[in-house]
Amino acid sequence: MGNNLFKEKCFGPAAACYDEACKLLGLVVGMKASYDTNSMSDLAVSLNLNLAACALKLVEYEAAKDLCSMILSSFSHNIKALSRRNSAFMKLNKFLDAQSDFEEALLV
Repeated sequence: MGNNLFKEKCFGPAAACYDEACKLLGLVVGMKASYDTNSMSDLAVSLNLNLAACALKLVEYEAAKDLCSMILSSFSHNIKALSRRNSAFMKLNKFLDAQSDFEEALLV
């Protein structure tokens, strides 16, 4: 549903869907049910990247930066996170930080 809302440019409702999915994922992981850790981690990264994309569209640049920084703390070579954080830094006029992300993305 979040992806469809994003395609329709309904970024606020899409963000709400992604946020709810993150919370539900946290509950599933918290229950310690039998699950594939890698696929849960991949899903969490995807949801947070989608939230960051919504934040950029909603002019919530600090939120986008923070979401991407969270992802990059565990997955330092995630190109989408580097790219979206770069965009947020550019909008926040933090050009040296943006340049650093751009250079890191080029290395990856």
